[in-house]
Amino acid sequence: MRERAESAERAEALSGWGRTFASLRQYRDYRLVWLGSVSEHLGEWMELVALSWLVWEMTHSAFLLGLVSFARLIPMSVFSMIGGVVADRVDRKRLLMTALLGSALISVGLAILVNTGAIAIWHLLAASLLSGILTSFNHPARQTIVPNVVPREQLLNAISLDSFSVLGTRIIGPSLAGYCIDRFGVAPVFGTRAVGALVAIWWLWGMRMPPTPPEARRKSPWHNLGEGFRYLADNRVIMALAALYLIPMFFNWAYQTVLPIFADKVFHAGAMGLGYLNTASGVGSMVSLLSLASAWGARRRKGQVLFRSGLLMGAALFLFAGSQWLLPSLVLLAAVGAFVTTFQTVNNTLIQSLIPDELRGRVTSLREMAMGIGAPLGSLLIGVLAQRSGAPLATAIFGLLCLVMVTTAALLLSKVRKL
Repeated sequence: MRERAESAERAEALSGWGRTFASLRQYRDYRLVWLGSVSEHLGEWMELVALSWLVWEMTHSAFLLGLVSFARLIPMSVFSMIGGVVADRVDRKRLLMTALLGSALISVGLAILVNTGAIAIWHLLAASLLSGILTSFNHPARQTIVPNVVPREQLLNAISLDSFSVLGTRIIGPSLAGYCIDRFGVAPVFGTRAVGALVAIWWLWGMRMPPTPPEARRKSPWHNLGEGFRYLADNRVIMALAALYLIPMFFNWAYQTVLPIFADKVFHAGAMGLGYLNTASGVGSMVSLLSLASAWGARRRKGQVLFRSGLLMGAALFLFAGSQWLLPSLVLLAAVGAFVTTFQTVNNTLIQSLIPDELRGRVTSLREMAMGIGAPLGSLLIGVLAQRSGAPLATAIFGLLCLVMVTTAALLLSKVRKL
């Protein structure tokens, strides 16, 4: 504890970009969590590109693109709260490692099915559904580990860098996936995802962290579940922040769902083009996270940053929908990625800084439930709309809808605005 306090004092003495990597430099266990996240998510971003391209190649259906994305995301609306209860009762590191092992096995199964020529659309739907269930346990475990290995005053820096490990790998992963698909097909990409998950387990193995608080284990899981909901009901600001997480999830996953159509039909760029489009968002995410991890993020009123980033996200998405050229579209997607990431990271930081540790898993999982509702709904709706009216028009409508939703929320939630 004394070592963590001294490290926090040293971090406070730094200024500007010198603070950007403070948590990585000063906290060994956080560094291991971060390296595990990089290993896991590099493979995951590659797999998401391979999965969406495989669906598009097999079916050329915008609706089925949306349905597969829906299958991957909808379990979070059901299982995230269960995952949060479990994360508050068991060893969080072991829970995360178990979820990663399950993800590796699913990816190995997909690689075998593709290599043998036995792959069918129902396999992709089933794999997506199982992946979503595992994610419902992975996310609460990971997000509750981070606040336990850094002091509270370093939380924005640590969460920003953790998000960077997730979204920064999007710079390399999608382009690498596009190259692999063009040269070798999708099977090696699924294999790479499995290896990444196993490497993440190896990093986590050496991590030390405080034991999970015992309060939750003294009561039944059902009582734990109700306690999480009661806490949320009694804390309207936390409830509002959890509900606001619907916005980036709804629109972020929606536009990503139809990117294979943009790559193929609008830009005529194939799998490599799909990789570039996903990478552009990752570049924007990296810029956003490095800014938030530095003193820039610490100096600003976070509630205002939250709503402004939401408005800019909607505007950039609307402009992307009307672009007919690849290069301007990459710039606009970088802007979308930056503003989505700013919204998500500030939202998560506000929630984690306001909740007690013994309830952290359950409250965090309620935020994940918002993802489990918003992301699959957005993916399915844009798939249906794109099937009828085309991907560009569907994306433009979603951009305008984002502007309306964020403006309404900013006007109604004055307490969040003042945070």
